[in-house]
Amino acid sequence: MNLILDIHTHTIAGGHAYGTIREMAQAASERGLKLLGFAEHGPKIPGTIDPFYFRNLIVIPRNLYGVEILHGCEINVLNDGTLDLEQELIDKLDFGIAGIHVQCYENVGREKNTDNLLSCMANDKVFSCRIPTTTIHR
Repeated sequence: MNLILDIHTHTIAGGHAYGTIREMAQAASERGLKLLGFAEHGPKIPGTIDPFYFRNLIVIPRNLYGVEILHGCEINVLNDGTLDLEQELIDKLDFGIAGIHVQCYENVGREKNTDNLLSCMANDKVFSCRIPTTTIHR
């Protein structure tokens, strides 16, 4: 398979990966990728980045080592059916991934979990979701 993009990546800035933006872009270039999207976790995950990170995205080059860079966020779904990042910051992103994470979400049953996720996916910037099966299949 010849992959040309990866848009669900995390960097050292997010607290649970090890590469910098430049290191990851260089590795993506070496592997022939054309597009790389960084999707750090939203602020409700313990140990992740401060919302200021999303205000400061303008300083990150849009092309590194011949790879186009996209700015995103794996935005946490909250139990009230909202996202954990302010809309003002979501608007600065190229994309969002709605994510249910046990660190900031309590299983409320299949129907309510689905409603919460659908509510978050109604946001124009959110195009994908990440759901651990242990969260919603109990």
